[in-house]
Amino acid sequence: MEKEKTFLTEEQEKILKLRSQGLTQAKIAERLNTSRSNICSLEKRARKNIEKAKKTIKLAKKIQSPVTLTINANEDILNSVKKLFSRANEENIHVALDTPELISKIKNEADEKLEGRRAIKKIELSLTSEGGVIIS
Repeated sequence: MEKEKTFLTEEQEKILKLRSQGLTQAKIAERLNTSRSNICSLEKRARKNIEKAKKTIKLAKKIQSPVTLTINANEDILNSVKKLFSRANEENIHVALDTPELISKIKNEADEKLEGRRAIKKIELSLTSEGGVIIS
């Protein structure tokens, strides 16, 4: 059986699996007959690769999103959420979140761009065809 092609080497995959099982870097190094600093380096690169892959997937979903809405500085996010639901209705897309959940998601993911309910920097909402909302 062919190994799936990913952004991780087999060694990185093995290290992450052992770390998820609770092993320390020192124990993994001992088990794999290498140095702890090598394990540390491999784990760090693996985590960076995973983060890059996540960002790539998020970007791909944004690109394919049928609805994109920009919240400009000084706009109330509640009004923007209402606009997003309206646009979703026009496209016959069921938004997976209700208004309070969506506002909470915006606050959690774009907190540094908000002052209370008002945007202080531009925020982009992308609605996927499955009803998911991507915030950037």
